[in-house]
Amino acid sequence: MASKHTPGPWRIDPEHPADIVGPDGRDVATTALPGEHERPDDERYANARILQSALAFRRALRKIAALYVQKDAKLDDAVRIAVDTLDKAREGN
Repeated sequence: MASKHTPGPWRIDPEHPADIVGPDGRDVATTALPGEHERPDDERYANARILQSALAFRRALRKIAALYVQKDAKLDDAVRIAVDTLDKAREGN
């Protein structure tokens, strides 16, 4: 049986922008790697924005899958959900 993930919302830690924290303020993930594998700050922050959006992507995919199952679903609805989710991830929301 798979473990449950940390509940959301996840957000970028304002004190450590390469880290993702849960609603309790505890770490969920980090994009900071020590030593020779360390990436430039701008790349780590962009990676953190993607991780922060993981739960939103999951919700969006579930909505799209539900639309697919409906015989009267419109492709436009699924595309709108995907585009909205990608835009929010790009903005870091």
